[in-house]
Amino acid sequence: MQFTMRAVRVSCGYAEDEVARYCGVSTETINELEIDSGQIDYNLLSKLINLYGVPLDIIYLGSETDSHQKHRNDPRVTF
Repeated sequence: MQFTMRAVRVSCGYAEDEVARYCGVSTETINELEIDSGQIDYNLLSKLINLYGVPLDIIYLGSETDSHQKHRNDPRVTF
């Protein structure tokens, strides 16, 4: 099961501005990344994984809309 960047952030209890500060980017960058993480910079991805404390394989890299369509009827989604 994979989860969007937004779902992981919210589940970990972080606000966008906290994540942006930690990563050294703007909140706009975090918001754009959460909408579509398909082209994320490796260094930023590494910072996010470290902050969230999750393995890379649970993070869905791509469009948030595509992820929602893929999992909308999956009862196992817990984020």
